[in-house]
Amino acid sequence: MSEFTKKERNLVLRSDFYSFMRKAFESQNPGTLFLDNWHLHAIVYYLELCRRGIIKRLLVTISPRSLKSHIASICFPSFLLGHDPSIKILCASYSSVLSEELSNKCRMLMKEDWYKEVFPKTAISPIKDTASEFHTTMHGHRIATSPGGTLTGRGGNFIIIDDANKGSDYQSSTSRESVNRWFDETLQSRLNNSKEDCIIVVQQRIHPEDLAGYLLGKGDWTHLNLSAIAQEDQEIAIGHDKVHHFKKGDLLHEDRFDRATLDRIRKDIGSYIYSAQYLQKPVPEKGNLIPIDKFATYKVAPDRQSGDEVFTSWDLASTQNENSDYSVGTVWLRRLNTLYLLDVMRCKLSFTDLIDEIYKYSVLYKANAVLIENAGIGPAAINTIRNKFSFLNIIPINPIKDKVVRMSPGTADIEAGRVVIPETAPWLDDFIRECSEFPNGKHDDQIDSMSQFLNWIRDRLYKPNGNSAFLEWLDQDSKTPKVRTKDDFKNLIINEITKKGF
Repeated sequence: MSEFTKKERNLVLRSDFYSFMRKAFESQNPGTLFLDNWHLHAIVYYLELCRRGIIKRLLVTISPRSLKSHIASICFPSFLLGHDPSIKILCASYSSVLSEELSNKCRMLMKEDWYKEVFPKTAISPIKDTASEFHTTMHGHRIATSPGGTLTGRGGNFIIIDDANKGSDYQSSTSRESVNRWFDETLQSRLNNSKEDCIIVVQQRIHPEDLAGYLLGKGDWTHLNLSAIAQEDQEIAIGHDKVHHFKKGDLLHEDRFDRATLDRIRKDIGSYIYSAQYLQKPVPEKGNLIPIDKFATYKVAPDRQSGDEVFTSWDLASTQNENSDYSVGTVWLRRLNTLYLLDVMRCKLSFTDLIDEIYKYSVLYKANAVLIENAGIGPAAINTIRNKFSFLNIIPINPIKDKVVRMSPGTADIEAGRVVIPETAPWLDDFIRECSEFPNGKHDDQIDSMSQFLNWIRDRLYKPNGNSAFLEWLDQDSKTPKVRTKDDFKNLIINEITKKGF
């Protein structure tokens, strides 16, 4: 190889992270064929945006054996230190053994001759050179840790978390909560500059309340979601002005995981774990009360016609603390017996701001009526709105029974195709996730808002002049009240609604 060719190669490896990542793979896995795929370009591109300071909080969710650790925990730290040997990096994984293993691979990569040629100004210091921690001669470092690990006095410009949750922790709420607490109370405070520095989380999903789910609930995270089979149409950036059209039903990487392989994995590990780890759709074992696959959908919201009615339905939270519930308002258009979900407003606001938000949505959609749960801060909100905006038609709703019983009638409406949601909307992912996790998800405020409306509109249509609850209507012909299980109750509702028609 000529000197000019070597310089050219080194320039490419220094400037192009993907080329560097591929070279590192071939160097550390001799005899193993590297299988190029678009999702690798996507991960690399998002990490490069982090390196350039464009993304400050990145979450990548992806199935096992997809080279996420090779890219994020081995190649990315060595690439960062190559460009800036003074940079400080903290890397965490669910166990100290795994964390040190990944650290050691990164350390060995940086000792290879070709790496030294690509980044001649970066060298590991002999003063600190261990599997769990190594420094550069320019006072940069890569420190390996795990949940519960002590980091007092240690900081970083980059924090990289690679599978903070162990796969088996899906059964342990204690372990999951411990990881989330560790992130809040220890890890994120280790950034040297919380405004400018970066946190990167890459993991397979294991549970709705794993670290990824916890962070998604916080908001403000850039989320690259790569399921083994596309669950919806996505346009995923794989480079500057380059996107991959990941269409619903497409395989993420067919050369590694074809349909037969994925079917076998699903049979081996079970649908619950498969849905979380491979489809990135964790669902509680006792979830799925709401048949999300039965929602009808629309591409364009229907224009309001003569005879249509619009309603807003509000479930109000009493506080606006970080760990409190959300206040949620849903907007519905009724056309005959079809109910279109037009909008969802999900927020944590002060009482005054919440009143203004209810007013804004009511006026924006020209609501015929505003439903507000008559519990918690509901009575105060109802009185305030009536005094301040007397022209609004406020209807207090007294909640009955528990959340599951309240939502159960609505499942029949959904299964019958009477509830229509948009194919795309900024709020849709959170709405579908909450529906899929109900009744065991962390939040159910959107469900409460929806069930409140569905129950009220059904009761109104069956009994226009009455105020009785749907439960009473259902049992009106019963001479002897019967105690039913939730499943019995759900089946009874479905049968009755099917017979009577909505």
